[in-house]
Amino acid sequence: MSLITKKSVLGIYFDNVEESLFFKETNNGTSSIVDASLSHLPIYGAKFAVKPIRHSDLKAAPDLVKIFKRFDDVLHQAGHDLEERYEFLLQIILLKIYDEQCQRPNNERDGRTRFFCDDY
Repeated sequence: MSLITKKSVLGIYFDNVEESLFFKETNNGTSSIVDASLSHLPIYGAKFAVKPIRHSDLKAAPDLVKIFKRFDDVLHQAGHDLEERYEFLLQIILLKIYDEQCQRPNNERDGRTRFFCDDY
């Protein structure tokens, strides 16, 4: 892809494990090849654009219990037993707490979660 001069060229790679979409991105005159999820592939004839997610784009989840029930259902349908499902859901909850605590500005942290983040 680096030899192609057109910026609108897309490349696709997929196998049994990985699916990637490659595109060119230019920042300050420097061109680089970036990979993204294949879900960003536009429909035929549409213009390709990847918009970065910003904090202001996020919305609070109204019902987390419903979301975790859906996670549990999907994992159950995939053949995971109860212990595996609960371990996975616990990891998601801990990851969510970690992410919320580490993304909060330093002056908003309450000090109770010091063991989570390295930037204290």
